[in-house]
Amino acid sequence: MPRFLALVLLLTLLPRLAWADPPAPVVAVPPGEDVIVVVKKGDPAPFTGQLFDQATALRWGNWLQQYRYRLQADVELQKKLDAADIDYQKKLVALAQEKYERVTGELEAKNTLLTTQLYDRPFYTSVWFGVVLGALAMGACVGLAAYGLSSTR
Repeated sequence: MPRFLALVLLLTLLPRLAWADPPAPVVAVPPGEDVIVVVKKGDPAPFTGQLFDQATALRWGNWLQQYRYRLQADVELQKKLDAADIDYQKKLVALAQEKYERVTGELEAKNTLLTTQLYDRPFYTSVWFGVVLGALAMGACVGLAAYGLSSTR
């Protein structure tokens, strides 16, 4: 049992390989070296240019065909990759907008609470309440002192 557990842990902790089909290689059909003969006007061939033997002509034709199909496959693959990237970017934008709305809502609620605390304080925490209370206390002290002095005579 410990060996089985170790094997399972080893397989889960090892990095996994991504299995993707690589692009199909272009195959030379029929195989072999290219043989190209240069022909000039006036030689037995009726045109100026290059003359291919049959195998080279077949090989070049097959390459052109394979590249044409591969172009279609590559374009389709790129379109799929671009669509996946666009979907990913849209999801990122949606998440950013959701985060913005949530944070903005929390900040607005906090701002409202702090504004309420700042402007709607109880009367006994205001400056004028302290000034009036201090003046009354000072008046009471002066009055008590005056009463005390007058009662001792």
